Amino acid sequence: MTRDEALQVLGLGPTDGDDAIRDRYTQLYNDLQLRLTNAPTPNLKKLYQKNLEELNGALRVLLGESAGSGMRELPSSTPMYESGLGATVPSQAPVGGRARPKAGNAAAIRRGAPWGAVYGLGVGMVVLLAVASFLLLRQLEVQKELDLLAPLQEDMSALRDQLSVQDKELAHFTNGKFKLQNTGKRSFRLYAVVITYRDAQGALKKYEGILDQEVRAGGSVEPNEVDGGRVVWDGSVIAFACLVRAERWVCPILHAGIWSKEQREGTLKLDFDAW
Repeated sequence: MTRDEALQVLGLGPTDGDDAIRDRYTQLYNDLQLRLTNAPTPNLKKLYQKNLEELNGALRVLLGESAGSGMRELPSSTPMYESGLGATVPSQAPVGGRARPKAGNAAAIRRGAPWGAVYGLGVGMVVLLAVASFLLLRQLEVQKELDLLAPLQEDMSALRDQLSVQDKELAHFTNGKFKLQNTGKRSFRLYAVVITYRDAQGALKKYEGILDQEVRAGGSVEPNEVDGGRVVWDGSVIAFACLVRAERWVCPILHAGIWSKEQREGTLKLDFDAW
């Protein structure tokens, strides 16, 4: 990463000093950490984890050795398991390459170890290779998903900015209930939404989420989000922006507007057969 690229990551200019760099780093780190904690899907968590790593890399480029004093510790993306001795990190099989036995095991084979030991070692190597292959394939799948998700994240950011501008215009609107109906003859997926709504105290709030719900021809969905019994979003809506996608399309389709103006009989009715 070059210095210009690092400044771009932080959104700073070439004239900004070390104090400005540290302040901006802290601001972005806290924002990404909050997004990582509240990310609704594993893929989003991986994306925010990657963004945090890029942020730390940018700080190292800009501040050099002095970056260590201001750099935050990244949250671990490796799951922790509880045991009798406390939390432990699971060992990982190597991804790619050949699994090689330890020197002691190899020596035992050369000396003519019992058949049972050789057989057990062989089975263990097969299992390790199988696990390594699975992890490699899964890593490729995740990377493919992240590559597809990255441009959608940019779209989601633009949608958030668009709805922020509309906030002042929404002062006299009240909540509706988000319901989407597919009036066409071909199915599509309601992939992501950004929603502005009013909470129980009357304050404007925003919800954003990756839903990825199929909407079959003639069918409808009424999305919401509940996390462990806690209602994150109950479907209330004043203004909305949603990304709709289908395998037959090259890119997702954006549909946005004020709910009271877009809905008909309490339902947002969409037909994408012509696409």
